[in-house]
This record gives sequence, structure tokens and C-alpha cells, in this order.
Amino acid sequence: MTVWPNLLTAVSSTFNKRTKRSKEIAANLLFLRLDLKPSVLWDFCSYDEPRIVKLCEQWIGSEYMILQLASDYFIFKKRAMINHLKTVMQTPPLLLDISGGTAVLCSDSAVQTILGWVAQLKENLETCEGHGVSLYPADTWNLSTMFGILLGYPVVYWFSNLKDENCLSNEDLYVHSVTFNDVTTISFSVPVYCVTPALSNTVAAWSQSVQQAIAALSQLSIEPSQSPTEPNSHLTKNAECFIDGLKVKFSRTVVNMPQVVL
Repeated sequence: MTVWPNLLTAVSSTFNKRTKRSKEIAANLLFLRLDLKPSVLWDFCSYDEPRIVKLCEQWIGSEYMILQLASDYFIFKKRAMINHLKTVMQTPPLLLDISGGTAVLCSDSAVQTILGWVAQLKENLETCEGHGVSLYPADTWNLSTMFGILLGYPVVYWFSNLKDENCLSNEDLYVHSVTFNDVTTISFSVPVYCVTPALSNTVAAWSQSVQQAIAALSQLSIEPSQSPTEPNSHLTKNAECFIDGLKVKFSRTVVNMPQVVL
């Protein structure tokens, strides 16, 4: 496999020491290129459009698109993202309301509001031409929720924009992460007390889908390993597989922070 070293070299030379996070950029673009995640949030360094466009043209292909959502930027493949949003509208991720004292499932009205945002974004992508689109949503949109949806998380938080706080601070959170070559490419959290068989199945199904996507890359050297789970639970704790000898690790850790800002 020559994609990874060549991509890493291209990122390093494109940014020419403008960032120390070239490995993170390359790993995330590789996952996007291989359809292992639906989008990349550009939060590695300042947004440098000419350099980012150059990388997208070379490594993502003609389907690349850059979305400016308020003041943030996402990179994805246009058709793949439209299909992802269609799937979200048909089968939403598990949506948790963290506005109150404890996290609970979102109400039907909140879910419908969120899916309305998704539909609006999908329509914007379907009608836009070229490789870039800017969207400045209304204040009623919860951008943290939309970030989780764009990034393909199986569990996504929602909270009322009328409140400045959420109920995640000082709570034990399971942080599910995927790392490639020791670089985090996907990471999301779930309150420990929220774990139910249904939530466990949701996370496990997501983990299995990503591992199966890696295994489907038959032209690469894929070496799946066993995934230990907790007794009476389908929640994957740790698993490993390899892309041409480079480790892709699925892990779950517990964190507790005095303040969680989304």
C-alpha cells in the first residue's frame, strides 16, 4: 500500500511546517478517501483554502466538496454525504437530550426539528454547483448536533439553545475512539449511566460497520482481530484490525471532566 506514506508526504509538503498536525490531517483524509467516515471537520489549523483544495483534488477526487457551516468547515464527497443524510432521515442516530439534569432520549418534536435541519442541508447540497457551499443557519439550529450528524456518530447530543449548560460535566462518559497509526480519526462519547441494551447495540452496529468497511478493502492487507465485549452487553470495549500492517484500533475509555463544552 502506497497511499498512506504518499498522502502523509503530500500533506506535510502542502502545509510546509504551517502545522504540527500533518499526521492527523493525513489520517482523517485517508479515512474519508476510503469511505470509513462521512466527513472531516477542519479543526487542525487555520483554514487555508488553496492548500486544502489542492489536497482534496489530489486525494479525495472530483466528488470532493467543502461545506462552510457558520464559521466551521467540513470536507466530504458530495454524493456520499447526500446519501448519508438520506440515511439519517430514514434511520436517525440515537439522539440524546442533555439539556436537563440527566441525559434522556430526545422528544419526538426535537427529533423532527433536527431532521428538518438535515433535510435543509441535504437540499442545499443537492442544488449547489461546484465544490464549495456556505450555509449560515438560523440561531435555532444546534450546530453541535449537526456536527455529530455530519461526522457520522451513532450517538448524537442535542440541547436547548436557551441554556448555557449541559448535564455532561462531572459525569462518567464512555469515550469511543477509532485510531489509525496512533492518530484519532473518530471519537464520540456516551454517558455511562445511559448505556442500555439498545444503546449498546447501536454503538456495536456502528463499530461493526466500520470494521466491515475496512475488511471490504480487499486490495489492502486486512487482518481483523477479535473484539472483546462486556458480559451481557454488545458494547465493544477494544478491537483491532489492520490496513496493510498499520493498526486501526477501536477503543473505549472512561473520562470525567469538571466542564464539558460542546
